[in-house]
Amino acid sequence: MPIKPRNKGYLFALGASFALANSFVFSKAALLEIQMLQFGVCWFGMGLVWNSIYIIYRKRKLSTIRGKGLWVNIVIAVLEALATGLFYIAIDKMENPAIVSFIGNIGPIFVTILGITLLKERFNRIEIAGILVTLGGLFLINYNPSFTWENLFLEGTVYVVLASFFFSIAAIIARKYNKYIEGSELSFVRVLLLFVSFVILFLFSSADLEISSRALINMSIGSILETLITIVLAYEAFKYIEATRNSLVLSTRSLFVLLSAYLYFHIFPDTFQVIGGMLTIFGVVAITTGKMLMKKKGAKKIA
Repeated sequence: MPIKPRNKGYLFALGASFALANSFVFSKAALLEIQMLQFGVCWFGMGLVWNSIYIIYRKRKLSTIRGKGLWVNIVIAVLEALATGLFYIAIDKMENPAIVSFIGNIGPIFVTILGITLLKERFNRIEIAGILVTLGGLFLINYNPSFTWENLFLEGTVYVVLASFFFSIAAIIARKYNKYIEGSELSFVRVLLLFVSFVILFLFSSADLEISSRALINMSIGSILETLITIVLAYEAFKYIEATRNSLVLSTRSLFVLLSAYLYFHIFPDTFQVIGGMLTIFGVVAITTGKMLMKKKGAKKIA
């Protein structure tokens, strides 16, 4: 029995969510042992290998993307490269990768605002409520009993927010020009940009490439999950479901990260952080389903 296109999109998005969640955990495991520059060179160097193998296997050529499609993929790749770098800085600075994922749920807020601003979309009260709930969850995650203005946010929060903003811009562009998106080529360019950037920074630093075998194993597993599988599956999902539905499914990554981090590191966020994290997920659900619920309500009134 053939899978319906929308269900296929949900499966792609769920697979991307699971892969991304576990890449957070493997990257944190590696960053506990090595420096950020060592991590960047190895992680994205391996990612370049995985992407090259995939493109060769698929018998694809990067030169097949031309004109507007080429520029769309380049712009998205640059935005995602910048966002990815910021995310890993946050993972390095924060103790629990689940917190990074929870804060990353602010992304749909940016997608909604950018959709209104750039795509002339409308919003409703349910979406506004979702935005407020998500923001409330974000502040609860960052709650500190010994509050001072200097420690208003957890270390690394700003990096996650900026990364989410850049990812949201990329998502809006992908939504508008989805017919030009080539997941494998986009992933290759993004990883290439990050690898070159980290190599340049590495050459001008005093870091070395003395890395333990355990860190290499963690990076090899995590890099194929993040640099290839997540990107390819996420952009395949865009072909079958809208960006809002894709964002809704991807928000489940926080639960996967929470579970994986507990199993791998035996750490669990504070109670108020878990509550805040759940609020961000509920907020995402409200934001991404608000319009659909309002349409159903309007249809019932007409009937």
